Amino acid sequence: MRGSGSNSKVQSPVSPKTPSMSLREEKIIEDYFQLLSEFNFDQARELTERERDLTKSNITSHWHMFVNALILLANDEKSYMSLSFLGPKWFSTRHKDTLRNSYQNLIADFRKIYENVQQNEPHVNLDVLLGHLCEHLEHFPMARLRTMDLYEQLTTIGNNRNFNYEDPVMVCTEIVNTFQKCFHHPLLSHLKTSFNYECEIIQHLLTTQIQVSELDYLPALLQLHQAHTKLAQWGTCLPAKELAPVPSVGPVVAKSTVPAADPMAHTASRTKRSAFSVTSSRQNSCLTLFTWLLKYKNLLLSKFSIYFYEIINKNANSPLEMRNLCSKLPEDYYTRITNFEKKADIFVFLIVADTNGLNHCYTNNGYFHPSRSLPKPQGINSFPSIFKYPADRNVHKHWPNILMIINRKKSHDQGSQEKVIWFYDKNAHSTYFITLVEFRISLVVITDGKRSERDSPISNFLAEFTTQLRCNKHFASLKPG
Repeated sequence: MRGSGSNSKVQSPVSPKTPSMSLREEKIIEDYFQLLSEFNFDQARELTERERDLTKSNITSHWHMFVNALILLANDEKSYMSLSFLGPKWFSTRHKDTLRNSYQNLIADFRKIYENVQQNEPHVNLDVLLGHLCEHLEHFPMARLRTMDLYEQLTTIGNNRNFNYEDPVMVCTEIVNTFQKCFHHPLLSHLKTSFNYECEIIQHLLTTQIQVSELDYLPALLQLHQAHTKLAQWGTCLPAKELAPVPSVGPVVAKSTVPAADPMAHTASRTKRSAFSVTSSRQNSCLTLFTWLLKYKNLLLSKFSIYFYEIINKNANSPLEMRNLCSKLPEDYYTRITNFEKKADIFVFLIVADTNGLNHCYTNNGYFHPSRSLPKPQGINSFPSIFKYPADRNVHKHWPNILMIINRKKSHDQGSQEKVIWFYDKNAHSTYFITLVEFRISLVVITDGKRSERDSPISNFLAEFTTQLRCNKHFASLKPG
């Protein structure tokens, strides 16, 4: 994807001017798009409304028509960033299509201004500028219609465990490739930068979800790092009142594993405001999309920490340091598991991976030099335990039962795969509870003695934990109600 640059507030280059060029109008345009990029939609609308009132005496001028279009654009962007176009499930189609229709009208408005300027062979430099801007701007509502379709697609993930995350990644890449050479006029640089951040962040996050599920440690870490960094850069545009003076939280990765464990480290010295300290997002609906992306990043960060817990733990200075790092995560899965173990009185909790068919060689050492050839695990070794608590439990004798249940569960239809499988082995004098999080990942609980199939503390924990790891509720939250 095309990079957005290291600074979120790009200073628009000054375009060539002649003495007849209206510096005042150009300054209004530049200020307007900077306000949009800073989520100050009401101020942007008020700026253009004042200008509209000043030009009422010449409503047929291209400038007056352009200002009217900018007023509509500010309103549309406010609705878009609040995700109101998704709406609750009970919203009528007419309400949900309001924003879509408005963007389509904007396409027509910008095109009309451009065509009028071309037909009239303008001799005023302001009209020439407006013609150029409208030629660029008519593509922006087109891009918004495409990203609206993307978010509509993401709302379906919550009801589909087998959702193919590669589809929205391809859609997002196509959107950027299609519009990367559009609306790139210097006066639109703020708009372009904000659009690039949004598309790149969602692509990095969805790719992280894929790579974490495929146990691809280093690529997942790098994608998470990119999403974290770009959220921080985009977050510097947030209004100051939306931020609290609290430190940000970076990915839990030991220093000896990957340099710059905290992706904020290289940006903290350049900005006093952090994208990871939004406090009033519930009051400001304009930040709904940004906050949703931030929460998605946090969920993936917690998921990364538990899937690769043993890898990261090997590089931590001590188990205590690792627990302290986990306690700072948005979702402290480690503590939740330890509390569950005590409350439910279980023998062991496991996360078991199926490495068969991976495109890379999984190793619990994290990553290795690409020129180094490692044998792929075979047989029972192709189902490693990637997390175990308590860590000192010997589960070797249980492995045949675990693999039998996992393979049997995968052979069932999707409805059966959603259920928690219960199995009691009288020879091992142990009860097994197993559920499938995703194709390669299973949660396993083993207890001493025979436990009821309806043991609610265990079944409830597995159901809730599975839902969180899939991020189902988060995607469903795109469409409330």
